[in-house]
Amino acid sequence: EENESIYLLKHHHLSELKYKEGNENRPLDQALLLVESWNSEVVVTTFVQLLHTIIGFKNSFLKKYHNIAGNIILLDEVQNIPIEYWAIVNRVLKNLTSYLGCYVILMTATKPLIFDEGDTAELVENSEQYFKNDKMNRVTLKSDSSNKDIGYLTKWFMEKYEDTKSYLVVLNTIASSIEVYNKIKEELGKSSIVDTKSGLAVRKIKAKHNNTYLCYLSTNIVPGERRKRIQIIKNLSRMKRLFNKHNEDCKGNIIVVSTQIIEAGVDLDFDVVVRDIGPIDSIIQVAGRCNRHMERDKGEVYIFSLGNYANIYGKVHPNVARELLNGKEIQETDFFDLIDDYFRKVKPKINDDKSGHIWEALKELRFYEDTSERSVSQFQLIEEKGEYFNVFVELDEKAKEIWNRYTREVYEEEEFLKRRNAYLSIQKEFQDYLLSIRVNREMFNIPIVNGMGYVQNAHQLYSTETGLKIRGKSYMAF
Repeated sequence: EENESIYLLKHHHLSELKYKEGNENRPLDQALLLVESWNSEVVVTTFVQLLHTIIGFKNSFLKKYHNIAGNIILLDEVQNIPIEYWAIVNRVLKNLTSYLGCYVILMTATKPLIFDEGDTAELVENSEQYFKNDKMNRVTLKSDSSNKDIGYLTKWFMEKYEDTKSYLVVLNTIASSIEVYNKIKEELGKSSIVDTKSGLAVRKIKAKHNNTYLCYLSTNIVPGERRKRIQIIKNLSRMKRLFNKHNEDCKGNIIVVSTQIIEAGVDLDFDVVVRDIGPIDSIIQVAGRCNRHMERDKGEVYIFSLGNYANIYGKVHPNVARELLNGKEIQETDFFDLIDDYFRKVKPKINDDKSGHIWEALKELRFYEDTSERSVSQFQLIEEKGEYFNVFVELDEKAKEIWNRYTREVYEEEEFLKRRNAYLSIQKEFQDYLLSIRVNREMFNIPIVNGMGYVQNAHQLYSTETGLKIRGKSYMAF
């Protein structure tokens, strides 16, 4: 406990910047160096931090490269790496094992084809039996491959809805998720109120359905508020499981309308999951939120195809998914073969020129070129399509206090080191109220203060239910 950072370190853009050693926290400038260089026995981090170090050119990433040597690298949900980068990830990870003495362990229920069979060894013998075991057959997946609109989905949902079941509805874009949320809210009863005891924007519907909570989640909600809502959902799920354990109906149920942010890494459990069409691996990930704790006979997962919202994945992934699902009813025991068929069909259709160009640039030490020539600097694990802009939302008194500190100690401070250290001291709390949005400049009506978007009067520009608004309407970008 006195030297916790030496043994376990958390490093991502939302983590608190601190390094505890000798029962005290190191000064911020030292903490920054120690954290960014991964001076710890165990580091919990992101794909972005790891891959932009191995395939990187920036000092802030490369300063940790030497500490990767000799490590065991556990990659969770490795299928989330874009397929067009599989070839170069294959090569750089092999190099880590060959030249730097690393071991790489892949943890995934949707085994992607990043490596050939001869490149890897299964840690569990006959692993297929675990996926195809009838005792783990928790859900049935049902699909409708014909194009539907949001009006149809809402009508279908309300006909399907039972107030003794919990529901998760996952949409592909913020725009479609807000529209579905508002339509369901309207259908459930206009006299619904915000239950402030449970947290902002968790609605307790009292008109037609007793104590049904309706909750919205997406990156349009500030990070601090998202965490609150996820905890509320967890609490309600635990309450429901307790009722079920004693064979009692739980009338305090929940409907969550969300984007893909809920697919992985969130331990939530629902009776019914509904999702817009997307890549098969994403569909299976969200199916993992259904009957997760095996406390009901069989969970239900429904896949619809809503207009063009799946275009955010390109054309290949959704089209292959439609081809494989094709209106069929699929058991969880068949997911292993389904995902294998999916990756085998998708991989040849994906252009991996990006991987090839960046690999050649790495070999030629072309790390940064401000020309048309390909360079390592063009590697982007998360591609930013369009222009992104930071918006600070003054959602409560704490946000107001953080913003005033930012203005006084960071923005108005002329000395670089003081300004940097002041920001690092408030970074985690500041990020809790910060949105990074892709905008259409013609729609943009948020005031610019201290070099970023600033929402002071939250009820006018930010909905406590669905997040940022544009010109008085809910934010409609992807």
